[in-house]
Amino acid sequence: MKFDNIPTSLKELPQWVIWKLASRSKGDKPTKLPFQISGSMASSSDPSTWTTFANVEEAYMAGRYSGIGFEFSAADPFCGIDLDGCRNPDTGVVADWARDIVIYLATYAEVSPSQTGIKLFIRGKSPFATGKKKELDVERVSDKPPAIEVYDWGRYFAVTGLRLQGQPNEPQER
Repeated sequence: MKFDNIPTSLKELPQWVIWKLASRSKGDKPTKLPFQISGSMASSSDPSTWTTFANVEEAYMAGRYSGIGFEFSAADPFCGIDLDGCRNPDTGVVADWARDIVIYLATYAEVSPSQTGIKLFIRGKSPFATGKKKELDVERVSDKPPAIEVYDWGRYFAVTGLRLQGQPNEPQER
C-alpha cells in the first residue's frame, strides 16, 4: 500500500471503505468484501456507509483489514476501468492489449491488490448503463482470465497506490 501515491482528487471525497478477503457464505470463493470502519458491511448504494480517506487509512494501519477501496458514485466525476488478468505478478510484464489501453487513456493507473491486474481512474462517465464486464479471448499472463470492467457508480475499486511508472498522478478527463 502506497498511500502517498493515491490521487488527491480521490482522497478529498468521503467515498472510502475498507475491505478484507472473506467468503459471503460457506464454500464460496473468498472475495474483497467492503466494510465500514465500525466493522459493519459497507454498501455501494448507501453513501452513509462510506467515510473519509483519513478514516480508512487509520483503520487499515490498525491491521484488521486487507485494504482500502474507493466507492464510485453517480454524483462524482470519476469512472474506473479494471483490466483483469493482464499482468504477470512475478515479472511485472503487462499484456500488450492492456498496455495499449493504459497508453491510450494516459491517466492515473495502478497495480491491483492481486498484482495480476491494473485499475485506471478517469474523469468521465461510462458508456454503459450499469457497468460492464467483458472477458477477452487473448493470451493469459496470470492465473486470472483476461477481462475488462467499467464502472462509474454502484461499485468500489480496491486501491493500492502502486501507481504505474510514467502515468499521471491524477485521473485525467477522458
